[in-house]
Amino acid sequence: MPSPEKYVSLEMACAAIKRDSIELLRTIAQQLYSILDPSAQFSPTTIYVAENGNHITDIPITYEELAAYLKSATGKYVPVLFETSTLTVESHCVLVNKDWLTRRIAAARESLRTTAAIEAGAANHALRIATHVNGSPASDIADQPAPMGEAGLKNLRHWLAQQNDQRKAYEAASKDALALQQREQEIAELRAKLVVKDAWLEQSRESEEWLRRELIERDRQVTTLTDQLSEHAGIIEFMNPDNPYSPVEGRRLVTAWDELTESGTVDPVTEAGVGIGELVRRWWKDRFGEPPAIVVKHSQWALTWPARKKGGMVARRRPDKG
Repeated sequence: MPSPEKYVSLEMACAAIKRDSIELLRTIAQQLYSILDPSAQFSPTTIYVAENGNHITDIPITYEELAAYLKSATGKYVPVLFETSTLTVESHCVLVNKDWLTRRIAAARESLRTTAAIEAGAANHALRIATHVNGSPASDIADQPAPMGEAGLKNLRHWLAQQNDQRKAYEAASKDALALQQREQEIAELRAKLVVKDAWLEQSRESEEWLRRELIERDRQVTTLTDQLSEHAGIIEFMNPDNPYSPVEGRRLVTAWDELTESGTVDPVTEAGVGIGELVRRWWKDRFGEPPAIVVKHSQWALTWPARKKGGMVARRRPDKG
């Protein structure tokens, strides 16, 4: 942050210069207008805005804007507001580097002195011509101020050289300011792209983690299903009608067990109150016609063996309670 003692408020500076010489203030404004690129921005080390003691660097101030304020200050009052293309602030919040301002004042004073010398010489020359045309005595011309001498010409050449140096300095400063502005814009764009890239990478990492977990879960499910299929490979082939070793009656018996017990979730005998033989006969009749007694007997034996102690279906009706 710039040292406060090296800066003075724009409002206070204009008021002080105006008390000294309005023409001096006007000359400074004209010099700022005359640079190669009046829209060029000042460096924050030369002029900046400070509100509540805070240095605000993101408010650009151009040569043209400062020149317009100085020109307005040559009026009746020094403006209390300073206007930029982006906002308006109080002029006492605009701080100007004292060294830079001192150089501008010195350049303006030198310009005024040189202009006065040039104007004096031109006036003398015009007066001599007028006197000669009107036929006035030569003695009258001798009474007029002498034409510009060696010192005046030296001052004029010095002023012209100074103006040329200032023009070159302004051109270089303008180019540097434009290059700096372009570089800052490029940096801002790169930072914005970096933020977007980081967000994309974070989302990609999250998606990758989700996919990794999903693949692990799928592999676990496949492994479980593979193990289950391995354990039940025999019964699957037993129920395969294309397997020549699969008995038809056996497949029907397994199907009867599956449907009567609802895939092993209920006891059909208890639910229906009917013996397993009768349940098998009804099931067989509904699908294949009345079964032979031997089929019912074998089915009853297979579905109830070894009876209730080892998990077979109950072969007879449970006794009524009560």
